[in-house]
Amino acid sequence: MSEFLGSAWWWIVSIGVLVTFHEFGHFWVARRFGVRVLRFSIGFGREIFGFYDRYGTRWRFAWIPLGGYVKFLDDENSASVPSRAALEKMTPSERAGAFQSQPLAARCAIVAAGPVANFLLAIVIFALTFTFVGVQVTAPRVDELVADGPAATDRPRSRRAVHRPPARRPGSLPGPGRSARSSAAARA
Repeated sequence: MSEFLGSAWWWIVSIGVLVTFHEFGHFWVARRFGVRVLRFSIGFGREIFGFYDRYGTRWRFAWIPLGGYVKFLDDENSASVPSRAALEKMTPSERAGAFQSQPLAARCAIVAAGPVANFLLAIVIFALTFTFVGVQVTAPRVDELVADGPAATDRPRSRRAVHRPPARRPGSLPGPGRSARSSAAARA
């Protein structure tokens, strides 16, 4: 039972980290484009604790850590369906910070930032895993030879010629059985 609870705990922690990076991707890119973020939530349900940052964003942590969301200034409902009436009631400065009033490229970047953040997180996790844990590799060694197997004989099994290096020119480099002095004498 304790093994199951340990596994469930680490699964919840993993999902929490994944959700946090995903939502932070949306949040970070939205801030770069000047979109006002009202709420950054990790988890669903009732709030456990939260705080406001200097930009007026409410950072909240809720009881069910299986998801999260980023609420922009003009998010009127949970599906982020734009409301023309709400946009028309905004002042020009508020409208400049609204998600729906951003150019198409900015909205696409904000929406895509969550999955991109998850992709970058996966790259970092794999890089750290391979750096510090490594990869299981089977060592290329022979523990024992099988009797009458290919490695048990001294001679090559095929009848093709064995490649031999080309013969050296006389006096070029010392070869087997010749010293450097005898090579120098042969050149003189």
